[in-house]
Amino acid sequence: MLVLFSAIGGVFAIVLAIGSIATFFVACRSFEFVFGVTLALFCLDAIAVGLPIFSIGKNIQIFDPLAIVVFLAGLSRIAFGFTKNVGTPHWLQISLLALMVIPLATGFKANGMAAAPDFRWFFHFLAFSLYASSFDFNRIDFDRLAKYMLIAGASIALLVYFRWVAEAAGLSIANTWFQVGAGRRFRVINAAQTYVLAQAALLLLVMKTVTTDCPSKNSSTGISGFLSRSAIAIAGLGLITAFALMHRSVWACCIAGIVTLSVVAPEFRKQVIRMSWVSSLLMIVALVPLGAFGYLDTFFDSLAKSVSEVGEHHSSFADRYLGWQALLQEWWVRGNILNYATGLPFGSGYYRRIAEFGSSYYAEYTPHNFYIQTLLRTGIVGVALFCSLVAATGARLFLSAKNSDRSNNSSATWFKFFLLLAVTMQAVFMFAYGARLEQGLFFGLAMGYVALQQRQKEATSVREVNSL
Repeated sequence: MLVLFSAIGGVFAIVLAIGSIATFFVACRSFEFVFGVTLALFCLDAIAVGLPIFSIGKNIQIFDPLAIVVFLAGLSRIAFGFTKNVGTPHWLQISLLALMVIPLATGFKANGMAAAPDFRWFFHFLAFSLYASSFDFNRIDFDRLAKYMLIAGASIALLVYFRWVAEAAGLSIANTWFQVGAGRRFRVINAAQTYVLAQAALLLLVMKTVTTDCPSKNSSTGISGFLSRSAIAIAGLGLITAFALMHRSVWACCIAGIVTLSVVAPEFRKQVIRMSWVSSLLMIVALVPLGAFGYLDTFFDSLAKSVSEVGEHHSSFADRYLGWQALLQEWWVRGNILNYATGLPFGSGYYRRIAEFGSSYYAEYTPHNFYIQTLLRTGIVGVALFCSLVAATGARLFLSAKNSDRSNNSSATWFKFFLLLAVTMQAVFMFAYGARLEQGLFFGLAMGYVALQQRQKEATSVREVNSL
C-alpha cells in the first residue's frame, strides 16, 4: 500500500511538472487564458466550498503552482522585452518583492516551512499583478475579459440562489456550506466571492454607461441586445444579491467604488440613479416571497444584526480592531530596528492576546487587514512601498479617467473606468481581508495602463524637445 501511494504521488508530481511547463509557455503568450482559468478555478472553489489541497510532503493549494508559473511568465516577459511599458508601479512592486527576501529568508531559517504559507498571502497577489502588468494594455481584448467576468458573476449569483432555496427547503446539502457564513442566515458564500459578484454587477453598469452616453457611433463594447436593454436591472439585481449576503466589507467597497466613479464620470452618476430606482423596485418584489415563506423577519433580523454589530461588544468587528491593536503592540514590544524597518520573519504567526471589555482571550488567525499584515511582515519600508504602489496606480487612473476623451467609445476606454473602480474597491477591501489573487489581475492591468501613460508622456516630451 505504501508503494502504491508513493507511485501515485510520483505520477502526480510528474503531471504537475508537465502541466506547469505547458502552462508557462501558454501564459507567456495569452493573458486571456490565465484570466479565464483563474476565474474558472475561483468559481469552482466557491461551488466546492474549497478546492482540494494536495500533500506532497507539504500541503499545496491548486493556486500555488499557478502563481509560480504566472510569476515566472511575467518576469520572463519583462526581462526579455516582451513589454516596453515598465513604469513606476513596476519598480515599486519589484522593490517590495526584493525587500520580502529578508523576512522570507529569516523566516525559513527561524520557522522552517511555516514561512511558506505565510508568504503565500503576499505572493499570490503580487505574482498575478506583475504578470498582468507585463502585457500591452492596448492589445488586450477587454470585451472578452468582460464576458468572462460577467459569466463568473452570473455563476456566483446562481450558486447563491441555489443555496438560499436549499436552506429554505431544509435540504441536508445545506450543511456543507454552513461554515462559510459562520452560521449566519443568508450568508451562503464568503466575502471574496460576494465581492466578485458585486464587481461583475458594477462592470455591467460601467459598460452600459459608456455604450449609452458616449457620443461616438463606433462602439466596440461587447454589450448589446437583451443584455444592453436589461443591463440596469441585471446590475441592480446583482448588487441587491450582494447586499443580502450581509458582508459589511463588500458594502463599503461598493460605496467607495460608486462614489469614485460618480466623481470622475457624471454620466455614470445618471446610471447609478436609474439603477437605484430599479433596485428599490426589485427589492420590494423580492420581499414578497420572503414574507410569504416566513423569512421576512429572519432577513431583517440578520440585516439589523449586521448593522448594529459594528458597535457591539464581543462582535466580529470589535474582535478585529482589538486584534489589530494587540498585534501592533506586540510587534512594537518584540521588535528591534531591523524588525521595524523590514518586518518580523515570515512564519512568526499572528498569535496575540486580545483584551476585550474586561476579559481576554487568545487568537492566532491572520489580522484581517492586509495593510497591518504587510507592516508586520515587511516593516515600515514594506508597507510604505505597498501603499505607494496602490496610491500611484489609483491616482494616475483617477486623473486619466477624469480627463479622458469619452468620444472614443472603445473597450479600452470603458475598461479604464472599471479598473479605477476595481483599484478603489480593492484598496477598501484590504482593510478587512487579504489581497486576493484574482484581484491581482485587475490591479496588474491598472499598473500596465499607468506605465503605458507614463511612457507615452515621456515620448511626447522627447518629441517636443527634439522639435525645438
